[in-house]
Amino acid sequence: MYSMRLGEKPRPPEQDEAAVRKFRSVPPSWSYEHDMELGRFLYDHSERSLQSRDCIKEHIYSVEVSSQAEGYKACHLTDNQAETFWESNGPVGEHWVRLNMKKGAIVKKLWLTLAVQIHSYIPRKVAVYGGTPNNLQHLRTVLINENSFQDVCILRDMKTHLPVLEIRILECRDQGCDVRLRGIKIKSFWEWELNLNADMFQPERLVRYPLLEGMDADVLYRRAVLIQRFVQLLDSVLWYLIPISEESIGTFNVLRSMKPFLLLSEQGSALITQCLQSSESSPPASMPKLYINRQLARAHRAHPQLDPSGKNTVFTQVYESLAHSEKIKEPLDYRWPRNYIQWWECDFTMEGIVDNGGGFRDSLSDISEELCPSSGDVPVPLPFFVRTPNQGNNSSDARDMYVPNPSCKDFAKYKWIGQLMGAALRSKEILALSLPGLVWKQLAGEEVIWSKDFAAVDAELVSAAGAVPCAPTAAPALP
Repeated sequence: MYSMRLGEKPRPPEQDEAAVRKFRSVPPSWSYEHDMELGRFLYDHSERSLQSRDCIKEHIYSVEVSSQAEGYKACHLTDNQAETFWESNGPVGEHWVRLNMKKGAIVKKLWLTLAVQIHSYIPRKVAVYGGTPNNLQHLRTVLINENSFQDVCILRDMKTHLPVLEIRILECRDQGCDVRLRGIKIKSFWEWELNLNADMFQPERLVRYPLLEGMDADVLYRRAVLIQRFVQLLDSVLWYLIPISEESIGTFNVLRSMKPFLLLSEQGSALITQCLQSSESSPPASMPKLYINRQLARAHRAHPQLDPSGKNTVFTQVYESLAHSEKIKEPLDYRWPRNYIQWWECDFTMEGIVDNGGGFRDSLSDISEELCPSSGDVPVPLPFFVRTPNQGNNSSDARDMYVPNPSCKDFAKYKWIGQLMGAALRSKEILALSLPGLVWKQLAGEEVIWSKDFAAVDAELVSAAGAVPCAPTAAPALP
């Protein structure tokens, strides 16, 4: 095979030496902690973390329609109600919905939610136009499948802001005259959220990131570009590092040190799923049934000093019932698949509740409240956790935290608490334990920074220790 080049040989552009020097140098007083904080900022402002917000309210200024029937107005397009809809009332082929977008909003996806009560009111063919009010350009024409009876995507992946989006209903099914739509949905972002630039590092956005406050926006931008490029390289090799064998502790430690940046990785969630699935076990063959007396538990909460062991708490009742259940042939390891969503069945004595999952979740909620009460004015019913000094002296923002009780030596129940925490992580169940970062970091084997992490436990002690001058390295000579 032969080939011939046409035209001049392409020349690579000359590099910007000044820019290269800036990227090569580490900003003054910059540390790995700053990189982690910047990584957290980038994640909090990334496309994935912003998908859960209400884009209709945040990015659409107003909605106009060509016409509307009495009682079926344009407001029903955005009320998110299954029973309401907009209905046109105009000439055939002249029905439209116009979205006036707020400045800077970019639409990534646009859906129509169909109203399927009457077949002839369902759109068959729609066209989407966008641009300025006086200059709308055709973007896409969509022929809606006859079998579609739900959300239909009619536009995706816009790259620039369009002040107006207009949906024109060209035809309805069965040659219908008017159209009905139950609603519209969009997934959209601000321009500055999709493109990394120095403008995104405005002071008001850095309030929740104290290490970044006061830093020059250009410095943060250049460091963010480096982090972004590092994450792209990480994504390209991540799948060669997993699954991680038990022998490759070094690889695991390297990945653990990069954990803040795995949030930015496209493969990060897949890596977590892979690690969880590789350590799963089969759920029990039959679900244990537990008999719980919550009246005794409530009486104990009111006066826990009468029984320091807490034998009447929901926590202890569940623990003892599982330990002596005839249905459990082997000890539970709580490494179950995500779809195993109910770990036991509860029969609440004298309450008459049939447990279809709600009773089980009530028991988890009771256990959470007994371990770490949400109110600071009630006694702690169980001895496993104690309130932090911050709760007593009412200092710092972390005034509702608990730490393990160093005087409690019931390690078997501590192990069970850890198993419940792991099971909640795997299944997305809620076990609300208000523990500071100091505890979570030690559980995960991460480095603890005393001056930063212990402040969530005892801010006054950290402040007082910081005010004490350093002791001399050597004793002064005697006269």
